[in-house]
Amino acid sequence: SQPKTLAAKPHRPAYGTDGDYFSKPSTEDIFEAVYDIMHEASPFDFPKLR
Repeated sequence: SQPKTLAAKPHRPAYGTDGDYFSKPSTEDIFEAVYDIMHEASPFDFPKLR
């Protein structure tokens, strides 16, 4: 399969901690990206989430 990257969303972040929250990938985004890779490698051990 093709390599995958998980980058920040393309926009100007807000100042302070709001910028960290909205411009960085959330833990759910990271988990889903990693789980999709694991599902591709071993579909029986990692069934589709949705």
